[in-house]
Amino acid sequence: MDILSSKLNSEIVNIGVRQGSEERVLFELKKTKDLDLAIIFHCPSNFLFLPGCDRDFKLDSNFHNRAAYIWNINEIQDISDKLGFHQEHHKKFIEKFQTISKFVQAMTNFKAYFFDPDLIMNRYYGSLIQIDQYLLAKKINVIHVVSRRLPLPDWFKFQSGIIDTEIAELTETYKSASSDWFVNGITEEGNIIIADKLYQLIIDNGYVK
Repeated sequence: MDILSSKLNSEIVNIGVRQGSEERVLFELKKTKDLDLAIIFHCPSNFLFLPGCDRDFKLDSNFHNRAAYIWNINEIQDISDKLGFHQEHHKKFIEKFQTISKFVQAMTNFKAYFFDPDLIMNRYYGSLIQIDQYLLAKKINVIHVVSRRLPLPDWFKFQSGIIDTEIAELTETYKSASSDWFVNGITEEGNIIIADKLYQLIIDNGYVK
């Protein structure tokens, strides 16, 4: 996004969160003002929207292991060259849940009492439809980045903007190694290639004058 905004001489007004959910996309989209162009990386259906946090959470992950990663200060600082990764990127998450045990208990209770696979998919489909309809109603230019692996129903088709499936594949091709940590999990080369691809889509479709 930094590379692209520089090429377009534009301002970034929202960058989303790590492991975002489709409900998060809808939430952030509706509250973002002065939006001329939205670039939406659509999400898998197995992420849970966590209001007030700076990340969402994968429902089928091991709660204990993921919580240990987020709260393990020494390990995370080592990975990020001692930049305090957890403080910079998980601050709101840690402030909300306070401790590993509180987070694990909250997720355990959710899975035990409020989780149903059909309900999760209904919420996912509902978010997709509302995102699409909101963009149409507000006449917002949009690029939908869609992975071929997403569980999109055969009865749903985007009516707004441009749909691209190549960029999602590029994020996998240029995924950075865990030993070579980078801010968005994509190599520096991959970031340049993806920014150039997005730039060309924007220009080819007349989204900038």
